[in-house]
Amino acid sequence: MKHLLNIFSVVALATSTASATLIKDYNFSENTLLNRSSTIDLENVNLNGGEINLYKIKDKFDDDAIVTKTILMGLLPLNKGNDAELKKVIANSTKNFDNWIVDLPELPELEHVINNVSMTLLYVGSDYEFENYLTINDLILTNYSLNEKQDLNNVVKENIFNDLKVLSETSLTDEIIKANSKYGVKREDFEISEIWYDYAIISATETSNYKGNVTIIYNDVYEKVGHIESGVVKTNVYNSHHEDAEVKTLDVDVALGKEAFLKKYSSMSYVVTGYTDNNGRGEEGGRRELNSITGENVTYKDLNLKSNSDNNVIFTRDYSSTNWNKARGEISVRWISDKKIEIQLVVHTEAWATAWNAYWSRVEAQAMISEIKFF
Repeated sequence: MKHLLNIFSVVALATSTASATLIKDYNFSENTLLNRSSTIDLENVNLNGGEINLYKIKDKFDDDAIVTKTILMGLLPLNKGNDAELKKVIANSTKNFDNWIVDLPELPELEHVINNVSMTLLYVGSDYEFENYLTINDLILTNYSLNEKQDLNNVVKENIFNDLKVLSETSLTDEIIKANSKYGVKREDFEISEIWYDYAIISATETSNYKGNVTIIYNDVYEKVGHIESGVVKTNVYNSHHEDAEVKTLDVDVALGKEAFLKKYSSMSYVVTGYTDNNGRGEEGGRRELNSITGENVTYKDLNLKSNSDNNVIFTRDYSSTNWNKARGEISVRWISDKKIEIQLVVHTEAWATAWNAYWSRVEAQAMISEIKFF
């Protein structure tokens, strides 16, 4: 009987021990699952980049932990409303930096600004607070004292623009920002203090972190003004008189106003092409080409921009016999407002035919004004 009791005791102990082990394993697995359910997947954390000034730690760039913390702290104001995971990363990496492998970007040790760099943090801790890695893009790292302003030309390095289509303070500012944002300049950092038709001067604003001026240079914005082309203006009559005309205009915007414009430009050149045609007899009839470059059938002169011009005749052609007809072209330029010039082309035809013969009187003309330039 005593032997049987010992056997029962051993079996009971074994059963108790096995149950305890199973319970322990179950609790471990349950805790692991609970821990994993709260794990932050860093690949799903999306943070905004932006400008972060590292001037306060410029003498500690060799300390990865300090640099990492400074950059992460600098991201907080750039990610308001989306910073819950970022705060946990900051807390963990500050407390246990050895749990992280950090790939830091190039730091602005010599340059004042380093643009469009990235930073990666890989979590290697033994717990389950994080997994995978966090990448932060579009960082702009700066290294300058907020009390000691740097020269504006450190962030406005692109100052030559050869493709301006329109010149105004707004359009020029947009082009400067577009070309120099990679260096860290912002719209509020400068203002246009002078603007002319071949250059402008921008100055650092008092509230910015910069000082000084930068000269902005650009090509002639009126190098390609446009062109004007008439249709075919035709008059064809018998036993009557008739005339036809077509007026074409081209408006040129002068954003800086007439006074500034006339300080650089005073005259306008152009090229006339086209043709005239009539049914006159012999050499007086037929088609004739118009070309101001070769002087072919065109009367040319530069136009004065300082005042509104009269209609300047650029071609005439008259035929006169029993019937007669005429063709005529005129060009003029005038200020229609302080910020707009109008260039006008007029093509006119006129014909008369008598009933004394069986002939019609026919005349037509077409003209184009191109290569318009101000000088």
